[in-house]
Amino acid sequence: MMQLSDIQIIEKVINGDKSAFNELMDRHEKSILNFTYRLLSSRTEAEDITQEVFLRAYKNIETFESRAKFSTWLFKIARNLCLNKLRHTFRFPTFSIDKPIRGSEHDFQRQVENKKQVSPASSLLKKELQDTVKAALGSLPKNQKAAVVLRRYEDMSYKEISTVMGCSVSAVRSMLNRAKQTLKNRLKHYAQK
Repeated sequence: MMQLSDIQIIEKVINGDKSAFNELMDRHEKSILNFTYRLLSSRTEAEDITQEVFLRAYKNIETFESRAKFSTWLFKIARNLCLNKLRHTFRFPTFSIDKPIRGSEHDFQRQVENKKQVSPASSLLKKELQDTVKAALGSLPKNQKAAVVLRRYEDMSYKEISTVMGCSVSAVRSMLNRAKQTLKNRLKHYAQK
């Protein structure tokens, strides 16, 4: 049985088969969720934004132009919603009452236990490196961070990134080069090990 393309499914949705949109969600939800999580660093916020992305896509499906890839359109919506969320969070920061206080003897971890046996030292080093990379990525300007996430984690071409971000391919190259230099400088301590 041949699988329908995104464009064919969109045509079905526009022609009244509203349930066909579920197939589009099944295809793209994971990548949109991963993208939003990498930009927002909060699973709950990423899930909320991902739902909003698909809600907006569903409401505006008739405005989709079939010249572009549907996934690129979704990433563009996701990027805009994430940037709006980050701007709002920066202006109106919130604090969690559930977050453990550092240094307290009653700290708790919210993570799934890793069943693989790894030495505590290597586990600690790996966690330290992950935290450092995450912090370095998080410290990049919003557009550079988005470009890096789209390129590195979503494996998008420069052209696709330029479409998502609404800028030229040369601007994408420039953003990625600046981000690469910044990350290289911030992570040089680990590169020497």
